[in-house]
Amino acid sequence: MLSEFDIQCVNQKSVKGRAISEALADGPISGDEVDDDFPDEHLLNIGISRWKMYFDGASNRRGNGAGVLLVDPYGTHIPFAVKLSFSTTNNTAEYEACIYGVKAALAAGAKYLTVHGDSNLIISQTIGVWRVRDERLQMYTEYLQQFIPYFEDIDFKHLPREQNSFTDALANLAVNLTWENNVKIRAVTIEENNSPVVNLEHMIAALTLQDDKDAWYADIKNFLITGQYPEESHKKDQLAIRRLAAHFVILKDRLYRKGFDGTLQLCVDQKKYKRSWEKSMVVNAVRT
Repeated sequence: MLSEFDIQCVNQKSVKGRAISEALADGPISGDEVDDDFPDEHLLNIGISRWKMYFDGASNRRGNGAGVLLVDPYGTHIPFAVKLSFSTTNNTAEYEACIYGVKAALAAGAKYLTVHGDSNLIISQTIGVWRVRDERLQMYTEYLQQFIPYFEDIDFKHLPREQNSFTDALANLAVNLTWENNVKIRAVTIEENNSPVVNLEHMIAALTLQDDKDAWYADIKNFLITGQYPEESHKKDQLAIRRLAAHFVILKDRLYRKGFDGTLQLCVDQKKYKRSWEKSMVVNAVRT
């Protein structure tokens, strides 16, 4: 807002407090003369209901598609995948995705929108930085400009491709999926379960409370905790324990084996694990 004015920044000159008090004494003002109205109060409401839109288009031998992701002011993500049943280029597919997303944002009631796209050509042509030379792209640009006045404020920003991977996946999903024209497709909501069906934490806690001195891993666990070997053990046994201990780790007083892929596997005694499993199944059956 201030860029249109010729503003220069200079260092503030030191003013003595007495000079200020004398100036106020010479020209006092009443409280009624002070204008405390903010001239641009409506600017404070711009960020309250701002939407975000991410778009990407895909065009290859298998077909053409468009991917759009709308994010409302409350953080709700609304994805779209559109299959284009006509031939397009990469640029026209990007325009199709952008226009589809803008129209979807208007239908959702968005008034303040920030559009993100990984196509620098589309973004630059839309905001007028680059000139449109292709006649087909000129039609897309003019059509897109028709929806801009319906927004109170709309911004177009270029986004690196690695940060736009989700919409790129949606666009490629629309390209690869094929179905007949008379097939109706309904949206499916997938919920992520944060806990396993079997209460493994309860079983692990029960196993931890049990005495594991007789378990097969007792010597390894004792060596990792205390650094001591079993009594009356030979040098070959101690060497074997040191080599085995290199493949194990203790977390929260539990012994885990390091997998080849970096995963950790909890070490349990087979007999105690079986008894704990049967006990857990009986308890769950009684609760049910």
